[in-house]
Amino acid sequence: MSIRRWLVAVIVLVAGMSLPAHAAADGKDGAKLVDTLFTLEDAEKILGEKTHFTSSRRSAKTFSDIYVATYTADAKDKKSGVTGELVCQVEWYKSDTGARRKFADLKRNNDKREGVEAIPGMGDEAYSYGDGETFYVILVRKGASLLRIRVEKVTAHFSSDAIEEVAERITDNL
Repeated sequence: MSIRRWLVAVIVLVAGMSLPAHAAADGKDGAKLVDTLFTLEDAEKILGEKTHFTSSRRSAKTFSDIYVATYTADAKDKKSGVTGELVCQVEWYKSDTGARRKFADLKRNNDKREGVEAIPGMGDEAYSYGDGETFYVILVRKGASLLRIRVEKVTAHFSSDAIEEVAERITDNL
């Protein structure tokens, strides 16, 4: 193989593993981009109480780049005895088609759950669901991006209005 062919192959390989164009264009990696989209203040607004950043992870896959950040309330809710927990996940796909397929799969898997509601006017498509007592999820697709915010441990302080407000602001910036 000539040096030129080898160099082209390396460039194609690296380009295929890179973040989506909008993330790279901002000169940021996925973690930094998500940190600017979803903040500790957002987590506290949704959970309705003092919260701290718990963990994050990034996974680069063939057709997507995924960043997940977890936040946990500082104290147990006195009423429920539960410590609130929230996960924000942003997925960037190489194409709208990939994001559409993932959204459709998730929606199909959750359609039979109680409380599934479409959210008109948010992103290209969005819905939420939750049992009102233990968890609440909002999922939004905009172009080639997906946003998931999951409150995995709902407390008396949780605000469904706040989660929709935060999700809408993030979606506007994807």
